[in-house]
This record gives sequence, C-alpha cells and structure tokens, in this order.
Amino acid sequence: MSNQKKFVLTNETKIFLGITLYRIKALMQFEIIAKDELGGWVEKEKNINHSGDAWVSGDAQVSGNARVSGNARVSGNARVYGNAQVSGDAWVHGDAQVSGNARVYGNARVYGDARVYGNAWIHGDAQISGNARVSGETFIEHGKHQESPICISASKHFVGWSGINGFIRSGCICKSIAWWRKNVIRCAEENYYTEEQQQEYKLLVELVIQWMVLKGVDQEENESNNEK
Repeated sequence: MSNQKKFVLTNETKIFLGITLYRIKALMQFEIIAKDELGGWVEKEKNINHSGDAWVSGDAQVSGNARVSGNARVSGNARVYGNAQVSGDAWVHGDAQVSGNARVYGNARVYGDARVYGNAWIHGDAQISGNARVSGETFIEHGKHQESPICISASKHFVGWSGINGFIRSGCICKSIAWWRKNVIRCAEENYYTEEQQQEYKLLVELVIQWMVLKGVDQEENESNNEK
C-alpha cells in the first residue's frame, strides 16, 4: 500500500473514561475492508498506521500512545491503550485488553477476557485467552511462557534478561550484550538521563551481563543475530 491515508476520523465520537474517541472510516479498499466501511474507535490518527492492512473494527478501542501497525487487527470489544503495540499479523479481539508497554506481534492472538499489560511481550504463534492475565517481564512465544528471573529497576527504566540467550531488555529495547556495551551511554543520553543516571544505567547493564554469564545464558543461540 502507498503512503496515502487509508482511513479518516469521522465526526462520530464517544467519551470513554474522559477520553474522546472517534469512529474511523476506510478511504479505500484493502484486504477485506471495503471503501467507506466504518471501523472501530481511536483517540487519534496515529493510533493506526496508514501503511499495511492494520485495522480496528467493531466497538474496539485504541487510545493513548498505543499503536496498531503491519497487518494487525483489533476487533470486537477489545481495548489497546497506554504505550501498547499490536503489530505483524497479530489479532486482539473479544473483550481482551492490551496496555502498558505490552507488545503483541507475529501471529499472536489475544482474546476472550485476557489481559496483557506491564512489559509483557506476546509473539510467535502464542495464544492468550479466557481470563488469562499476563504482566511484568513476561515473554510468551509459540505458547511457551517465560518470566525473566532478573529485572533491576533503574532511575528511569528497568534492565533485565530478555528471556533470549545473549539479549538484554530495557523498556522497549531488546538488543545483544555487545550492542548494550557499545550503546548504553548513547541510549541513556537519548532518554535525557543525567550523568549520574547514565553511570547507574551502565552499571546495571553490566550486573545483568554478569548474571547471564553466571547462568550460562550470555551466548546468543543464533550467531547471525549478532548486532552490527
């Protein structure tokens, strides 16, 4: 799809928890969406990427800094809000909610009354359903549940093992040990850390690396994933 807009905010609005939401309408046909078809509700245009086939339908809501991109779908009565991201071919539907800094991507499905929040990542072919609650530093891929056994809170962001051998995660950044050693200060500067906070951040990254070495999870499973 070109860079032209594929949807517009209509004049139909509703207030939800003090936030004004706008019904969207397709400006063109794409995937299974017909031109002029009405969709779900968003707080602002940036909640859905104009490229790809991403769409919000039914009474689903996307608000805050949340974003739906790629070919992802949010439908039914689902809600995506906060800083959450739904991308790839992921689908959030039913009465499910995705919030906080959570990410749902790949071919993942979140539905039913499931809640995904905090810094949880749901990806691959994982399916979260029913009354499931997934939060914290949780990583689920292909139905496999992993919780990071080490997560240190810094002044601004947490630092912890990503659950993937050789990779550290902080906030929404998941990179190799080599990448972090090379870029930790630059990353801190870009997030407006003070000099003291920068040194703290660097120290915590090194502590996580030492833990990973101790536990034997410091070597990348696939050397082709090494960061340049």
